[in-house]
Amino acid sequence: MVMLLFALGVMAQPVLHWRFSNAGTKTVGMNCVFEFDIELACSLPETYHSSTMVYFNYNTLAFGENIWQNGKISLFRLELLDGDPMFGVMLHSPYELSAIDAKPSMFALTSWAGFMQLNPAWLKCVPDYPDFGGYLHVEIIVNDENQPAGIEFVGRDGAIFLMDGSQYYCSAPNVETKYGIPPDYACIYENDLLTAPTICSFNESARHPDHGEKSLANGSFRPESYRQSYDTDQPPETTTGQAKHDFAIYSQQSNIYVYNMNNVKGNVVIYSLMGQVVMHKSLDDGLNVLTLQDANTCYVVKVISNETTASRKVYIR
Repeated sequence: MVMLLFALGVMAQPVLHWRFSNAGTKTVGMNCVFEFDIELACSLPETYHSSTMVYFNYNTLAFGENIWQNGKISLFRLELLDGDPMFGVMLHSPYELSAIDAKPSMFALTSWAGFMQLNPAWLKCVPDYPDFGGYLHVEIIVNDENQPAGIEFVGRDGAIFLMDGSQYYCSAPNVETKYGIPPDYACIYENDLLTAPTICSFNESARHPDHGEKSLANGSFRPESYRQSYDTDQPPETTTGQAKHDFAIYSQQSNIYVYNMNNVKGNVVIYSLMGQVVMHKSLDDGLNVLTLQDANTCYVVKVISNETTASRKVYIR
């Protein structure tokens, strides 16, 4: 009887299913562009996602390194991240977005419910599996069309949880709960684009004509070096030396994360927007999780090592 109840409890915990879809190529000006959609579904009905993290690896021979910092990737909200129409007016999306190069060959995007909107009434309901809903449309400029895309979701990096354990739904107003089955909280990844070709047909028309300038202005964003970011108040990291290869700095819920990718020695300093030091600690190897008492506040996180520095403005709630 105890085993049956445990099994029912595990089955009742919603799990996210992720997949790639609509992969293909198109030409934009003189560039060959590889494009695809990211979609998700949930194992249980009526779950309202509040914050998600998407990590994917890619083939640097096909696209180059650090595709966000180098302006090679464009992102477009699909229905699960976009606003809803009301009385003929498109409302602002309840989700804010932040993107980084987690590694030279790994892209990361965080989406979260903005301030005062952590309520199922404002959030998007994830479709019931096996039905999927669109989360994000991605376009990446191709460097070498002879190379496969090499794209796959990243649940974990060694012992460090990335997509696994980083997905939350709103179970009640102002209450977030993790998707997945504890203690692993693993997502289910339906497919990959490891061998997808990146060869362009130069007479091919754009497969997504609605993902143009109008869509860009209404809810997509690109790196600052490529075009103004419309959806996030978190600017690209300020770096010196090889800092962009060493650290990933981001926030989720009430925590600040500093991913020390090369296990360098150094310190983390967190400042208020008034310039006051609110935390100073040594940098640990791997993922550093930092928790502050004051929520609904912006901070500046600075990571200092002997060779490099990196800083980023983050928001915690």
